[in-house]
Amino acid sequence: MRLELRTGGSALAGIGGGGAGAVGGYHVGGGVVLQGIGPVGLRVDYTYRRLQIDGESRPLPSFTLGLVLRH
Repeated sequence: MRLELRTGGSALAGIGGGGAGAVGGYHVGGGVVLQGIGPVGLRVDYTYRRLQIDGESRPLPSFTLGLVLRH
């Protein structure tokens, strides 16, 4: 098992009927990597993100679960 922490900048961009746009912000988070049998493992992450939208700082947290393939 391994703990990984992170921090940095975030961006969200999109294109819609009204045109294109982007917003920026920051994020902090961490994850746990669990090594399974052989090259396959499991990763669980939580990220707390804040983006500047219409002059306000809005939260956008996320929780992810994924497979890790090592070589």
